[in-house]
Amino acid sequence: MLTQSKTKCDRCATPLAPDDPGAVACSHQCTFCAPCNDTQLHGTCPNCGGALTSRVPPAPAVFTFPGASASSSARDFDFLAGRWTVHNRKLRQRLANCQDWDEFPSTLTMAPALLGLANVEHYAAQFGGRPFEGMAVRLFDPGTRLWSVYWMDSSGPVMDSHPVVGSFDEGVGRLYSRGELAGRPIVVLYQWDARDPDAPLWSQAFSADEGRSWEWNWYMHLKRAA
Repeated sequence: MLTQSKTKCDRCATPLAPDDPGAVACSHQCTFCAPCNDTQLHGTCPNCGGALTSRVPPAPAVFTFPGASASSSARDFDFLAGRWTVHNRKLRQRLANCQDWDEFPSTLTMAPALLGLANVEHYAAQFGGRPFEGMAVRLFDPGTRLWSVYWMDSSGPVMDSHPVVGSFDEGVGRLYSRGELAGRPIVVLYQWDARDPDAPLWSQAFSADEGRSWEWNWYMHLKRAA
């Protein structure tokens, strides 16, 4: 991306706005208008022979949260009711090209509430030798047929202001929200794979490019407690 934009075409002197979508330039900042490029230059700089590319990078496509699946139901989380032991595999650093994982046990319990339109989960683990507790409150909206999941934990007992929202389709739930990581805007994905209801898998991924790529950073393998 060029750090400075010329104000006219180097070939015909046509004025160019800094954000002219048709203006092109080479790596040496030779700059040309769209008509000169389209009719005479055809993507090649006449001065250096280099490729001509747009001076204005395309705006990233904004990730659109999907609506409810056709099968979305208030019973989607029924599989999770009860007590579970959990094997966690958690990436040590997120969106930092990290390859180091921490593995540790935890426990999870879930109970339905509000006549089946909600449920409450309690999660307990040890992080760095210190006790940690988390709680998820899940609410089903019969109007939109979407689940909203609010998280809070002992590291800062404040409920999420941006819950993950989504639904299940063929036994797999995908719920999304927007957030920040070290000041960087991200899209957050919680995924529940309940195709084997006796051994469900929860996983979490972050995207820093509006969903074009995802980094999976946490896996929880659940086993029903005896």
